[in-house]
Amino acid sequence: MGVGAAAVEAEGLSVRLGERLVLRDVAFAVPAGAFCAVVGPNGSGKTTLVRALYRSLAPEAGSVRLDGAPLSSIPRRALGQRVAVLRQEPELAFDFSVRELVLLGRSPYKGLLAPDGPADARVVAESLALADASELAERGFLTLSGGEKQRVLLARALAQEPALLLLDEPTNHLDLRHQLDIVTRIRNLGCTVVAALHQLDLAQRFADRVLMLHQGRVAAFGPPDEVLTPARILEVFGVRAERVGPPDAPAFSVRPGEAG
Repeated sequence: MGVGAAAVEAEGLSVRLGERLVLRDVAFAVPAGAFCAVVGPNGSGKTTLVRALYRSLAPEAGSVRLDGAPLSSIPRRALGQRVAVLRQEPELAFDFSVRELVLLGRSPYKGLLAPDGPADARVVAESLALADASELAERGFLTLSGGEKQRVLLARALAQEPALLLLDEPTNHLDLRHQLDIVTRIRNLGCTVVAALHQLDLAQRFADRVLMLHQGRVAAFGPPDEVLTPARILEVFGVRAERVGPPDAPAFSVRPGEAG
């Protein structure tokens, strides 16, 4: 696929949902082509950050830039050609075939009611293959398992040929084999990736940068080895952790603990 990569940065980013300030003065910069994992306990602001990065939520303060341009200045159609997102819980009003659903990812490239062309068909086929979902192409989306749906929705995001791919729990509903397979495929796409992840071992193994959030603030940002330390995991997650396994495929052994 002809994807590029875009640098993304946030400066002083604060987002409010109702009465609650969910993100507070968040700042980070992800270089073009890097994989950034966003980690943190439930309620730390991971999903809110992902939503702010594709303009689903407007910040109360601060800014997001894509290749140096303010996100707010990019026209919606151009933004759809550069940024794709895989949300946690998509809602569909009626059943699409998998192929039809993935074709929706081509919408930013076409005019209203424009027919699908050979280029669209090629991108859809490539996207399905990249997401390991080719065999599902003629199935109805609502007939799929949770894991199959996740792979198809990833294919739809890839069909946008994004320079920035935003993922909110991309391994949700996937078994261990498909977790490793999908994250490996995402890592090799060549575009910039920002992914909210629960699994610290996946962040340690695949990410170039890790952004750790705690109570809406940045607890740490940098290379995985510098961020995912036992002391910081204890402080933020409240569990004692140690790295186990070979250096090229580390995992974390955790047990309950008290920070402080």
